[in-house]
Amino acid sequence: MFLSLRKKVPRQDERKLHENQNYRQTLIMSDLKVLLVDPFDFSKHAWYRKSSYPVPLGLMYLQAYLKQNGYPRTFLRRFSAFDKKEVFSALSDLKPDIVGISSLTADRIQALAITSLIKQYNPLIKVILGGYHPTFMYRQLMENYPFIDYIVRGEGELTLLKLLETLKCGEATNKIPGLVCRDSRGKVLEGVPGEIIQDLDSLPFPCYDDIPITLLRKANYFSVMASRGCVFKCSYCSGANFHGYRTRSRRVDNIIEELKYLKYRFNARAIYFSDAAFGSDPALADEFCEKILKEDLKMSFAFQTRAEYVNYGILKKLKMAGLRGITFGMESGSLNILKNAGRNPSLEILKKAVNYSKKLEIKTRINIIIGWPEETKNDINDTMGIIHDMRPNQIRIYTLVIFPGTNIYEQAKAEGIINDGFWLTPWPAPKYIYRKEGRKGLLRVQRRLIRLTLNFCLRTSSISDIISVLKSILIMHIQTVLSSLRQHLIQKEIRKMM
Repeated sequence: MFLSLRKKVPRQDERKLHENQNYRQTLIMSDLKVLLVDPFDFSKHAWYRKSSYPVPLGLMYLQAYLKQNGYPRTFLRRFSAFDKKEVFSALSDLKPDIVGISSLTADRIQALAITSLIKQYNPLIKVILGGYHPTFMYRQLMENYPFIDYIVRGEGELTLLKLLETLKCGEATNKIPGLVCRDSRGKVLEGVPGEIIQDLDSLPFPCYDDIPITLLRKANYFSVMASRGCVFKCSYCSGANFHGYRTRSRRVDNIIEELKYLKYRFNARAIYFSDAAFGSDPALADEFCEKILKEDLKMSFAFQTRAEYVNYGILKKLKMAGLRGITFGMESGSLNILKNAGRNPSLEILKKAVNYSKKLEIKTRINIIIGWPEETKNDINDTMGIIHDMRPNQIRIYTLVIFPGTNIYEQAKAEGIINDGFWLTPWPAPKYIYRKEGRKGLLRVQRRLIRLTLNFCLRTSSISDIISVLKSILIMHIQTVLSSLRQHLIQKEIRKMM
């Protein structure tokens, strides 16, 4: 059904658009209005966490950056392709010249459907896609969906700003780093890799102007980015690939200023640092502890990190500064699987980090992935053994999923269990084991998941921790059901749109 969406949407003639002098004059003579869109998705709605509001931090940075650099009429909205009236109403009220849509692989269908609606409303509006999925599947998207005008690959601030400046001047866009566009004959053109902002302190704080204040005041936590990027090459993750296998950190003073801003404007009391691995620079982590204590902000915080980045001394300082929770990605207790996954196979370091955290009464969570290629019962037993030895407060179990931009995706393609054409369907990113072994393999992995969970619960002394683990499993199953429901509704609404 989704394939018919690609065929039925009329192709926009790029030559006619560029020859439309009224359109070009509008771009040159007026200040551009920019609308940034976060596609609404069940998984982002988080209805099971009513006091939480997952803000689109990346788009909020883009909005702030564009406003800082001469585009004050930049707006941010979240809406669903299911609600055509809502989309058209926003376009009517804001009258944007440019619309930028962020897209993960999970919400790519929503992003494409919203793009189609925008072009139905006004074919002259330029639509730009960005985010993880367009970054890695840019050629497929441009070749199959003619209503997409541009794709920004990787971090978007510099590329998007350069595109807006170029459109205002009526110049050619084909030489902008990080931008994918078409020539007058419709041929897809990809420029050189995009530039990234090395000095993160030069970025303004994320813009909260278009985030409902009533929701922010009820939020359990606020997200803050202390660094960008990752240098590790985990086979299942595309984050390092997206950011160019580099890490950049903000100065501690800059981070503290943002925390003060959130506290005094929104009464923020809890922070989650969204870094791939917080504290990769021990000196910065130490400085952070000293300055947050000096400011006496009385804010708690949590983060995800790697075990090799922490020791008892730094954890003790972080605890005094307000650290309440820490997540470690163990992924598996099998050394063979960890090696194949591109992870550091030293589990002893992880055991020490968890023990230090528990001794300091810092709640610990361990992330586990099951359903690996060639995974055996012995691998699961090894994982259960490690969990039993560490006894973290919580575990979160995921099934290995195939995403573009990862080594696992390349491996799956080499094995012939998936190809690029899969992303033209409306289905969510597939579980590796399901693509390789079908429902039988998936059921086996689900049994292992239940076994792991029960083993953990029976060995956990705290009733509250047991409830927390069972809640996480319930949430995961709810997300699975919602994902299936989402795909059904998407297909139903696409029929209406057509």
